[in-house]
Amino acid sequence: MESTIKPFVDLFKKPSITEVEIVFETLGVKISETLMLGLEKSTDRLYVFEWHVSNEGTPSEVGDWMPGRFLTFEGNSWVSRHTSPPVKFKSYEEITKYWNENMVLHPMPPKGTKEYEDSILNSYISEMSEGMASLSHVG
Repeated sequence: MESTIKPFVDLFKKPSITEVEIVFETLGVKISETLMLGLEKSTDRLYVFEWHVSNEGTPSEVGDWMPGRFLTFEGNSWVSRHTSPPVKFKSYEEITKYWNENMVLHPMPPKGTKEYEDSILNSYISEMSEGMASLSHVG
């Protein structure tokens, strides 16, 4: 009887974009808004890749695809266990839509614009509402 020895897989190391099979890419948007889904064959994990820029606006500006969190396939859906409760997805499109709306940190509007002022005001209102709600049980 011959046993098969599987190669060591580092479960804590995230793969690079070249170490996965790209199974989905959002199309028709700027590269900074594009998400790629890459399947790591050795772990069966589906990684979400985002475009990351270093030294933006300088002569040494560079960009690369960075792996973020991963999903696992359980039963008949992809599952993200990075939220509570875990979120389940039936398609790659659902994953990228959810990720773009809830997980990606989008840049702030430029300072001095009306959008910037509105975003600051909205954050203050949200904090005040949460603070008041937490005090509602105090007599």
